[in-house]
Amino acid sequence: MATPETAVNGAQQDDLAVPVLDISKLHALPTEQQDLFLLTFVADLRQNALGTPAQQLPAAQPTIKREIIKIVGLTAPSPSRIIRHTLGQVLSDLYTRGSRQLLVETINDLLGFINTGKSDKEAGTKHTATTCLGYVYKSAGDSAISLHGLVVASLLKLVKTTQVHTGFRASVFKALGQCIQGLGTSLDESIARDIWKQVRTALSNEKSALVQKHCFICARLLFQHTSYFLNANDFENFKSLVWKATEANVLATRNASCNNLAQVLLRLYNDVKSSESGYVTKKPKKTTRKQGAGSDEEIEADRPDSSSAKPTPQISLSLVDILRVVSAQYCRPSTSNKARCGLALSYKAILESLPEKAIQDHYSDG
Repeated sequence: MATPETAVNGAQQDDLAVPVLDISKLHALPTEQQDLFLLTFVADLRQNALGTPAQQLPAAQPTIKREIIKIVGLTAPSPSRIIRHTLGQVLSDLYTRGSRQLLVETINDLLGFINTGKSDKEAGTKHTATTCLGYVYKSAGDSAISLHGLVVASLLKLVKTTQVHTGFRASVFKALGQCIQGLGTSLDESIARDIWKQVRTALSNEKSALVQKHCFICARLLFQHTSYFLNANDFENFKSLVWKATEANVLATRNASCNNLAQVLLRLYNDVKSSESGYVTKKPKKTTRKQGAGSDEEIEADRPDSSSAKPTPQISLSLVDILRVVSAQYCRPSTSNKARCGLALSYKAILESLPEKAIQDHYSDG
């Protein structure tokens, strides 16, 4: 005869039963019904994972992880956007509340999808794996520091092979931003510089507003979560990209650039007097390079020469300095009205984010 305790334990086991995807049943359905079937299954899987108590989650993790990897590997039907992000959220929850014993295995499985197969035929699989990888690193990147070089290199390689897929490119930059968030100060400087270089290239040539938005977010996260870019040279480079974007015809691009500029300025904020801050607005320099020299030479001149190069000093901005950065561009005669509308958003974001006391103390400065 079953005791009450046995009955309760049995009920708990039934409640924690992880749904298993029947691939043969999925493919037996008409094509127009397969997406709905897969979406319903993913919703059930998410409900099961999020509803599992933290102390019981490690026992269910292998099965949940196996089902997610199974869905990531599907070529037909290709997971939709909502399915991709739902799978990423489930993985994020697994490694936030549960055990991280399977973390490295999960990352290697996702990298396997990203680094194998032809990009055009396996685009759906690579896209899903990229999205999931971003969520994994955002939630548990500090436990997979040794793999972040390979992960970032794989994602940067995708940027060059996804030129015809705008949504995929945006997902790659979003995943890079999530890696930066998860790694924080553990992100290697050379790897951070590779991301920065790719972001600058994309912002200079990219036409898609969605990709530009995630590039600006990625650049802002590099400033916020690392200390490698808190210098005048990198800040001037970022500023020039923002000024160019404020003249874009697409509202989303202008808003993204100005909002992220405000966040970077707040990262550089230091409650000091304007005369004590370590930042001076750069003026155009006269170059003496020979005629015919390429722009690559100018870029190389900005880079540290060798081991004898002195460390680049970090900059800090007072509230007056921050407002001057924005006002200098706002008051420029060549600045268009649409650019001024975007810069007004920067003013708003800065003033709303600063402590009330800081604004009151510096209200009369200028």
